Amino acid sequence: MLVVLYTALMNQNEPDMKAVLFPVIHVLVGLLVTYAMVASFVNKTDVTISPTTFTVRSYPLKWLGDRSVAVAEVDQLYTARKVTRSKNGTSVSYQLRVIMKRENEFKLFGGQASKEECLTLEEEIESIIGLQDRMVEGEV
Repeated sequence: MLVVLYTALMNQNEPDMKAVLFPVIHVLVGLLVTYAMVASFVNKTDVTISPTTFTVRSYPLKWLGDRSVAVAEVDQLYTARKVTRSKNGTSVSYQLRVIMKRENEFKLFGGQASKEECLTLEEEIESIIGLQDRMVEGEV
């Protein structure tokens, strides 16, 4: 179908760019959604901890949450509850979050993790890197 559409468009003297880009954008979005769906089913996540860094890596497919964090830059780790509301109802998930000394914060791990998984990972990382646990606003 796309081949027929593009053949007809390219045979025009001045093809309409909206007509050219519209199907391309839809195909790209479809590919992105397919990649995300496959990654959510087949990917595994490893958390590697050393005295100087800890790393979160998803495999076999690359994913956006992969990162390494220098222990010296970490101020605090905490587990947060995330509530998502949609027309189909409400869902609750948990995230392990990192507060950096430069006051920025980000999700290190989570999304499909249970509360217990995040709390256990938080305790283990804090123990290995020697970080004193303290309460943080929004912590479970």
